[in-house]
Amino acid sequence: MKLTYLFLFAFSILFLGLFSVELLQTPTGGVVSSIYTDYVSITALPDHGLPEGSGSLTLDLPKKVKSCTFVGSWVTDNDQFHRRNTCHNAQGTFSGYADVHKQYVVNDPNLYSWAGQSQGKLNPSAQRYEDASFSMELCDDEYYRSNHVPRYGVQGRIEGFGTETLSFTWDYKDDSNARPQVLFMIDLTCILFS
Repeated sequence: MKLTYLFLFAFSILFLGLFSVELLQTPTGGVVSSIYTDYVSITALPDHGLPEGSGSLTLDLPKKVKSCTFVGSWVTDNDQFHRRNTCHNAQGTFSGYADVHKQYVVNDPNLYSWAGQSQGKLNPSAQRYEDASFSMELCDDEYYRSNHVPRYGVQGRIEGFGTETLSFTWDYKDDSNARPQVLFMIDLTCILFS
């Protein structure tokens, strides 16, 4: 009888130990987490020799995507044309949310000479854009005018919610001579369907 109790006690300790190790390895207690994180880098630029461009990038996920939040930064690069004095190294940050029904982004450009090197530097206030997941305005010699309407920039969306593939699509427009490429660096956190 004592041998049976001793065996059951030893088996219980072994089972409890294995279960505890499993809990440490999978904090949700064996339930597969529905959170997915990734880093996405997008370079938006005009088509060769043209003032406009567009593109897309796809990201495959392990399950269907319900929604995503994201934070990131962007930087302009005109070094490829050796035009460092023309909208080169302008920077900003952004954050937002996207799902099948809505998406928005809050873009916050940093201090920069947005109207050109001959103008003073300006730190524009953050701005919210509906129906977009990333958006930024490029340099413009009319940037500081009181009735300024954005003319140049990059806007993009995240599409594919409800599927296992997200698509990051963007449009670029800059009729000026600057036409920098824009690098978007995005930290993505998505909720997946179980």
